[in-house]
Amino acid sequence: MRIRAAPLARPRPGLAPDAVSRYLSPRNLRDRSEVSEMDLKKLEKEALQLPAEERAALAQKLLLSLEDLPAAEHAELWLAEADRRARQLDRGEVEPIPAEEVRRKARALLR
Repeated sequence: MRIRAAPLARPRPGLAPDAVSRYLSPRNLRDRSEVSEMDLKKLEKEALQLPAEERAALAQKLLLSLEDLPAAEHAELWLAEADRRARQLDRGEVEPIPAEEVRRKARALLR
């Protein structure tokens, strides 16, 4: 069974898709000592334009790449992610999805 993650926020429309594959290699990401914030924003915009199934596969690969991290680093990364998402909401870049809608979609995926 393939599990697809339900998004917690919807991206604003109007972003053009582009090739993301060069960023997907874990080795490529580890070799980059610093990735500019602009590169990350571009990558995020491109990834959000992928079809749902491809986004889910990408999300799974990225999450699996975090499994080998020490607990402290893992917690720090999740806090940074929560802060990033909160700033996106504050700037109006994404729209929140009601919890009931997320639960409904999750239940439908598990059927």
